[in-house]
Amino acid sequence: MSLRNLEIFAEVCKHMNMSRAAEHLYISQSSVSQAIGELEKQYQVRLFERLSKKLFLTDAGGQLLSYARQILYLTEQMEARMHDISGAEQLRIGACTTVGFYFMNPLLDKYQELCPQVRTMVEVGNSSQLEKKILDAQLDLAFVQDITHAKEVTRESSLADRLILICRSDHPLADKEIDEEKLDGQPFVAREAGSGTRRLLEEIFAKKGIAPQYAWICNSIASMKDAVIHGRGICLLSEHLVKQELQEGSLAQIQLKNREFKRHFFLICHKNKYKTEGMERFIRLCRQQTETS
Repeated sequence: MSLRNLEIFAEVCKHMNMSRAAEHLYISQSSVSQAIGELEKQYQVRLFERLSKKLFLTDAGGQLLSYARQILYLTEQMEARMHDISGAEQLRIGACTTVGFYFMNPLLDKYQELCPQVRTMVEVGNSSQLEKKILDAQLDLAFVQDITHAKEVTRESSLADRLILICRSDHPLADKEIDEEKLDGQPFVAREAGSGTRRLLEEIFAKKGIAPQYAWICNSIASMKDAVIHGRGICLLSEHLVKQELQEGSLAQIQLKNREFKRHFFLICHKNKYKTEGMERFIRLCRQQTETS
């Protein structure tokens, strides 16, 4: 059964005349006859009685007409609804914590100037959570810290960042330049498992054979900074996120000899995702940000 055959059948029922139905549908009478014949053959019933060159619905035809009207109505509603949705596009963007805290609002301000008709929804989480949501089609795009290894995901470098070690301003290592070995045994304030920043911190220790001593596990930037200010430990954070506290003197930086922590956030997307114009424009804007950073 084709939807077109049901449309033709319903139009014939409306006029009870195949020639008139053909005129209203702008098709030939033979096409109308063929559609009715296909339906009768498919269901092995007679839909019309033909008496004195007039058409009369059979019982089977009446039942089919009832279903056909419902199906055609639901199809019309579906079409209208989907066009409404496409007219008010929504872009669902995931952002790892640092991007969500510092980069996302300025980026969205620029994007909404370019695409005011697109509704944006941003979800902040750690990189592992966001990648899973990309794979499950719960997000359209996402900024993650680590290069994803999922083969279903495409990625491109987008935003650059620099990480620094921070501590309370009266910490013994405050404003000093030290070797990495001096971090051994120091209590650390860190993100939850799955965070890209935490993985980077653990890579630093692994290269030196040092086991990190976690004293405080946080899932937000604000709670991490507050823990460090209260002397709970040392923390690795984006320099963008602690500028104010460093200027005010509530936090201080620890310099590592011959070591800088640079990273890139990657914009990822499912490789089979249909990219709307709104998505494409957001991706192009991110590329421009990369080129100028």
